[in-house]
Amino acid sequence: MNLVKSKEKDSIAKLEQEILIAMKNCDVKKLDELLHEKLLFNLPNG
Repeated sequence: MNLVKSKEKDSIAKLEQEILIAMKNCDVKKLDELLHEKLLFNLPNG
């Protein structure tokens, strides 16, 4: 069970890194591939 959770964490961390790199590089094509079309962002200042 812990091995599965570890693999899931690694997978999520890898995808988060890919999203961050795509955002920094303004890679809209990659962001479109990684992000759900109905995803909403909530910024700290509203």
